[in-house]
Amino acid sequence: MVTGGAGRSGTVIAAHLRSGGAEVLTADLVAPRGGDAGSDIGSHLYVDLGDLGETVELLRGADAVIHLAGVWAQGVRTPTSTFQINVRTTFNVFEAAAIAGVKRVVWASTQAVTGSPWGPDNLPESLPINESLAARPRGTYALSKHVGEQIGPYFSEVRGLEVVGLRLAWMIHEGGWDVVPVWQENPLSRRFNAFVYVDVRDVATACAAAIEAPVSGAHAINISAADTCMDIPSSELADLAFGGVPLRRPLNGYETLVSIRAAKELIGYSPRFSWRDHLPSVT
Repeated sequence: MVTGGAGRSGTVIAAHLRSGGAEVLTADLVAPRGGDAGSDIGSHLYVDLGDLGETVELLRGADAVIHLAGVWAQGVRTPTSTFQINVRTTFNVFEAAAIAGVKRVVWASTQAVTGSPWGPDNLPESLPINESLAARPRGTYALSKHVGEQIGPYFSEVRGLEVVGLRLAWMIHEGGWDVVPVWQENPLSRRFNAFVYVDVRDVATACAAAIEAPVSGAHAINISAADTCMDIPSSELADLAFGGVPLRRPLNGYETLVSIRAAKELIGYSPRFSWRDHLPSVT
């Protein structure tokens, strides 16, 4: 089951799962991209995840659920709507999974829970940023995801679910690489998210790996590309954007400033795609 399966990312993730042989049902408030329900993008149901009864019906018979539905960014809806929709639907998915006997829940969190947008008056505690840093949400979108990261452990400990929260970076879709040369013109314009990005195909791979990985308990892990979005060595980039922030270890080459080591260790995540493969001569 993929909630939010009519969305731009959900469509790609559902297609990736099907290409691996999975039977996938998508659910959303709107029609699926690419055609009507039952088209080549797979079976689809119109479901309001704000209704617990509907959500329980949706999940009956599923082996796992990937929960992507909700307000996807700060500023898309009002702050109150963003918080209420994301928290309510996330709780309902977990509760419905427990009722319906779905053991594994993979869901979309955000790297913003750790404190971004970063800037001169709001610096990370250390680099690379990892999951051990205390949550410091600075917007209702990040706050709603932080609450979701408390819901997961509750359902793991009390109801026995296996939970993997994916703290997703800024996603780039096919045809979206033309923004990268613009970013190079003003590197500090991407300081707000520590220069992270991720190809949606790597997100799809992470979702599939999170379903299959032999994990128990509840986890929240960073998912991003292996490199930064800038053509500046990471050690120099850290000095430029985050001068004075202590390094946990030396930074090598153009490596990401948001650690993905936990994802590699927990689910075997290994990102394959980089903007450098699409725009090798950006400088």
